[in-house]
Amino acid sequence: MVYAYQEHKALEMVEKILDGINRKDLSQRVKNDRLEFFPDSEEAENEKLALDMCDRFFGTQKREVTLDPDTAFPTLLISQDRKSVKLGDRPQYFPFNAERFDFRPCVLGAPAVSRGLLEWEVEVGAGKSWGVGAAKKAAERTGAVYISAEQGFWGLELSEGEYHALSAPKTKLHLPAPLRRVKVQLDFSLQRLSFYNGHTAEHLFTFNYPFPEMVPFFMTWDQDVSLQLCS
Repeated sequence: MVYAYQEHKALEMVEKILDGINRKDLSQRVKNDRLEFFPDSEEAENEKLALDMCDRFFGTQKREVTLDPDTAFPTLLISQDRKSVKLGDRPQYFPFNAERFDFRPCVLGAPAVSRGLLEWEVEVGAGKSWGVGAAKKAAERTGAVYISAEQGFWGLELSEGEYHALSAPKTKLHLPAPLRRVKVQLDFSLQRLSFYNGHTAEHLFTFNYPFPEMVPFFMTWDQDVSLQLCS
């Protein structure tokens, strides 16, 4: 395991990995970033730093994002492929499950991540009331949960014709045109969660925070238009 190495040994291990796959250009960049990733401290978390470094240089994790039906509010309708969700007209019966939202029409996604960089896109279409973003895996889901950064939910929402970032307090966003697709980018090495217009690449908002283990997050009050995860 990486944590058994001294700082310079962890760095050498990463360099050897890059050299071994004939990526000497990246190996040199690792060396150049030594001071940034390996400060002179015996308490440096060598394992996490080395892994984050590899993730930074190798890019986005290619992992499929899906909806987790075990967390879905009972009135939400999840597609069979776990790629889309909309609000139904009546609640479904499920045995009690502390992981399930029971007050607001929310559902979490998978996978849970705690390092690296993960991206996903959501087609919101002509939906009139929705929210997308990321949440702490351990966020409270039962009872009158307030969906905000203070409660472990970071995202964008459309409500009553206005776009807001779920900061505390909320931040109103003034967009030149309605959003139809939202790109979400969660970057642990830079401690930031960013949102973009999925069609134009326009930056919408960024949260900066030392995020814990996180999962994708979705909320919809719309019975006519589904939130659709893009492949």
